Amino acid sequence: MKHRSVLRSASDDYLYCSLSGLSPHVMISTSHGETLCLSDDTVEDVDIGLLDDMAVLQMQKLMKLMDYLFNKVKANQPMNETVQ
Repeated sequence: MKHRSVLRSASDDYLYCSLSGLSPHVMISTSHGETLCLSDDTVEDVDIGLLDDMAVLQMQKLMKLMDYLFNKVKANQPMNETVQ
């Protein structure tokens, strides 16, 4: 099944990203009102030209959030249970 990476409506956004199953994914909005569902499954299909300043800013914020949460979980785990 070939996945689309660009979505146009809110209902499609939820449905499409939920179809990604266990694959990590994120929905990013552009300043043009498009929503990109980015995942391991769509990485080769993403039109890089759609990743405008608003999309890049959202990705940067998400990366900071993920780093923060990863480090918080890592700090709360016993030494023998490290997150890979």
